[in-house]
Amino acid sequence: MVFYVAKASCKQFFRRIIIKQKIPTCIMNYRCDITQGDRCQGCRFNKCLLMGMDASLICVQNPEDLDKFIENLKEYQLEVIARYYEQIAPNNDNQLDYDFYEGRCVSLEQCLEF
Repeated sequence: MVFYVAKASCKQFFRRIIIKQKIPTCIMNYRCDITQGDRCQGCRFNKCLLMGMDASLICVQNPEDLDKFIENLKEYQLEVIARYYEQIAPNNDNQLDYDFYEGRCVSLEQCLEF
């Protein structure tokens, strides 16, 4: 069994978004720096997805109600990963960082296939 460490506030935020079935947007084109002072829900939700939070693990009374949303969310998660990958696209000078991020993105995509 695998346990993931996430702050309670992040877990609650992620759960609320999933239950509402509405993906938040960002007015800054998803380029906000997520810190404690920043409250951009779109970027915060994307960070949850990048860190591997899984909507199918949310406990609800009627999980069938969320099936379609979760299916669409997995496609959205791949878009978020692609957008993130484009933002950290390497310079030719920084091959080591590129290799690190490339491995991370591949791992997240593989996790989504299960």
